[in-house]
Amino acid sequence: MPMSFKIEVVASKIARELFQGFRIYFQILEFIARLIKTDYKLPKYLDVVIAVSASSSATVDDRIKKIDAARENLQDAIAAIDELRSQADANKQDLIDAIRRIEDAEHQKQELSKELAALKQVAEADISAFRRIIGLPTKADIWRERLLGFGSGVLASIIASIIFVLAAKLFQIS
Repeated sequence: MPMSFKIEVVASKIARELFQGFRIYFQILEFIARLIKTDYKLPKYLDVVIAVSASSSATVDDRIKKIDAARENLQDAIAAIDELRSQADANKQDLIDAIRRIEDAEHQKQELSKELAALKQVAEADISAFRRIIGLPTKADIWRERLLGFGSGVLASIIASIIFVLAAKLFQIS
């Protein structure tokens, strides 16, 4: 075989491989373009390049099936990401609502605590006024009466002792 024929065969193989590489490259670009813009159409001049390199249509069909499967997988992944994003947004909104309700509850608790303190003061005033009106003694009154009773008992005992001693002296002398 002459050397020029061998070079032509090698050059032909290299050219075929380059065309297949370009075809795959343009298919990937087309795939990305369709991901970005769904109504993307392949330019006419690229059809010629792809047609020239379509010598092995069986492998091209396999690759197209793989690319379509990859496209479906990407679409599923994008849908799953969108769903996760919407769930995260819903969870975030629920969290914001819960925090707002907690703050409202704390504010209501403070207001109710103030109202309760005011009501306790009013109730104490009403109870003491009621006790005075009907004459019920307070705890201080009860303790004062007990001390007075104890003191008067001690005083009465001393007086009784003095009277007893005086009576004993009076009856012994006579």
